[in-house]
Amino acid sequence: MLNVVKPSVRGLPFVGRTLSGSVGTWRVAPTRYSYQWLRNGIAIKGATGSTYRLTTADKGRKVSVRIVAARAGYLSGSSISAATAIVR
Repeated sequence: MLNVVKPSVRGLPFVGRTLSGSVGTWRVAPTRYSYQWLRNGIAIKGATGSTYRLTTADKGRKVSVRIVAARAGYLSGSSISAATAIVR
């Protein structure tokens, strides 16, 4: 799977707010996606949904999302969004 438009994060970077991950665009249409939210590039344990509620642990850090796209008959592909501004 080849990503042609990177995933993105929508929402305001403030503790208590919810971010949502957009999957981007892929050359071949995936049939399923998985999400992993990242804090300063490191996986956040248990944060694997399409949305993520910012916590006090995120304050002073940047958050991004890694999308893994899959479709039967193709190798999975992954892409990481740009990070948010520093969470306040």
